[in-house]
Amino acid sequence: MALILHPNVWAAHGRRQIESWLAEALRSGLLLIPPEEGWRAAVVAADHVISDHGSVGVYAAALGKPVLLAPEGRESVDPRSGLGRLYGTASPLDRYAPLRSQLAKAAELREATRAVAEAWVSSAPGSSLDLIRARAYRMMGAAPPPGRPPQLAVPEPEIRHAGPASLWTAVAPLPGEPGTLRVRRTPAAVLPQGPGDAILVCSDDEPDHRLASAADVITAARDALPAEAGRWSATVFAHRPGTRVTAVHAPDGVELRARGGDVFALRFDPPLPHDHHLAASVLAERLVCADAPPTRESVAAPGPLRLRVSADRTVTVGLRPAPDRGL
Repeated sequence: MALILHPNVWAAHGRRQIESWLAEALRSGLLLIPPEEGWRAAVVAADHVISDHGSVGVYAAALGKPVLLAPEGRESVDPRSGLGRLYGTASPLDRYAPLRSQLAKAAELREATRAVAEAWVSSAPGSSLDLIRARAYRMMGAAPPPGRPPQLAVPEPEIRHAGPASLWTAVAPLPGEPGTLRVRRTPAAVLPQGPGDAILVCSDDEPDHRLASAADVITAARDALPAEAGRWSATVFAHRPGTRVTAVHAPDGVELRARGGDVFALRFDPPLPHDHHLAASVLAERLVCADAPPTRESVAAPGPLRLRVSADRTVTVGLRPAPDRGL
């Protein structure tokens, strides 16, 4: 989830105050788009857009994004304007109703909201650079350069905050789909107690000592380890009495260490460039919640894993023993 604030908000309150207000949300994974650049890239990348009575909602709708519009502020919008007409077509946001069904309704209205917004954003979509350049050169009494002007991709925003450092992680077999595990992960920054069926998986760089002290699993990316994996794990176990498993993860595999000294090393086949922390967390959860003491064979046996993380996303994790650990 990304948040785009109006430049006036940044000017009135400043970065420090805004980040202080949003501290828990930022630690839970919210992406705060900087005021200088980034809102265009965020809109292009978005699956859904929830907007107030600003212009971002109109641009998003013109790009074909499903849009929900907050009713607050609508009275200040001219109903004859592009945004006013979009208010008459788009689905309104109800802050007290379940969000998923509202997003589905916005998706159903996508073509209608796109048609309204497109008509007001540009009368010549895709040709604005040519038209503006031609007009500018006519005003100067000069001939434009040959060829069309370049259409450059918008720059990526510079995000200062990483994803959530601590996640309540619950894993269970998915009914009706043998071999598939349902994975629910909830940021601990906004839910300190956590659901009863979940374990707490914390990153080694978790700044909240209360969460880190309560963690069942401590994880670290291999390229961010402050020391050799064995020494780092021993330090974690010495300083975090409640931690039962450490996990060192990378795109090509994971090394799990139990408090009792057992080491389980697995390779991801193929590598997981973006989901290795997810896979490491699930495997660590399987160790912590095992009915019987895990063995090297039982840890290596379950692959490939199919992890259902949402209604429309399943991650398949191919597993094989890491030869350097003799699995």
